[in-house]
Amino acid sequence: MLLVPMGLMEPRRIWRLSAICTAAAAAGSVLGYAIGLALWDLVGEPLVNFYGKGEQFAAFQELFAEWGVWIIILKAFTPIPFKFAAIAAGLAEMDPWTFIGASVASRGLHFLMVAGLMRWLGPRFMVVVTKYESRTAVGAAIILVAIAAVALMRG
Repeated sequence: MLLVPMGLMEPRRIWRLSAICTAAAAAGSVLGYAIGLALWDLVGEPLVNFYGKGEQFAAFQELFAEWGVWIIILKAFTPIPFKFAAIAAGLAEMDPWTFIGASVASRGLHFLMVAGLMRWLGPRFMVVVTKYESRTAVGAAIILVAIAAVALMRG
């Protein structure tokens, strides 16, 4: 959230600020991944076992094993908080190095898109975001649900 006001105040520094945001967000995503991984033993596994959903969780893990990189990268195009994807990757026990690579790509793509739009639109950026934010969020959510449905039907 700080990239936009900082970029509007210092437009010539937007690319540097984007790189800093990418590094910080990728580092933070590792913490989210660790939370998902650690909470599995403490909370997740007992809940899955209690509700008898072991098969469904195994399917979730397989989905992340096959599509995790793309789920993480495509998350850059959605307004869904990245922490959910990071925690889900940890829960699914996605390969940590693959997750880190996908996380850097996703966060970098996200911040480069924001920076590019800010450079192109300048102060009008906030007007455009405000005007199209809800439509973009709904569209992105529909696309992600469709991708997940197709992936689950294949599996």
